[in-house]
Amino acid sequence: MKNAKIEKIAKKIALVLMGILGLLILLLASIGAFSEGEMDITNYDYEVAEKNEYPTGAAKRYSWDIVINEPLTKKQLEELAMIITDEAKEDLSFNALTLGFYDYKEYIGTGYTLGSATFAPKGDWSEANTVRIGDYDSMEFNFELKEKDWNLKLSDSEVEIFKARKDLYMSYSENVKPGELPDETLVNKEISEKFGITEEKVNEIMKKQLIWSSNSK
Repeated sequence: MKNAKIEKIAKKIALVLMGILGLLILLLASIGAFSEGEMDITNYDYEVAEKNEYPTGAAKRYSWDIVINEPLTKKQLEELAMIITDEAKEDLSFNALTLGFYDYKEYIGTGYTLGSATFAPKGDWSEANTVRIGDYDSMEFNFELKEKDWNLKLSDSEVEIFKARKDLYMSYSENVKPGELPDETLVNKEISEKFGITEEKVNEIMKKQLIWSSNSK
């Protein structure tokens, strides 16, 4: 009888210990998953290429250009935008912050190839003066990011040609009469000679960049 009671108590203790062990395993697994997810986020390969300030009245507005050096999904870009915004909060006090995302630094100034994220009152850059500087609880995100088909991305050499062609076109634009446009045939001819490719190839690269810039699944 005494042995039976001892055996019963031992079984209860064993069940309790198994339950505690199970909870510990679940806890460690959740911590590991969190750490892994956190590592994936903070290890994104990116560069803050430019930081610009656009104050208006008493409001401080900033626009940062971010270059991504790896293929990222729309969801990953959202996560990265939140990380960069948190870092900005530590260094600055502002009313609005827009992050423009690119896959090449050469695209800066030609439109956000990967989209943008704005942290501001109502998620609206123009509402910056409606809150106090640094009142981040009154701000929210507005994500305008793109889900890209990364197979369409231009190569390094194609981007070099795109940039050279764009810069040359702008240079020609400064020397034409008001209302006139540069002769694109001359621009393409000069670029083709510089890089040793055909004018058709120059046009092909420019079209490819246009498709890539507007691409969003």
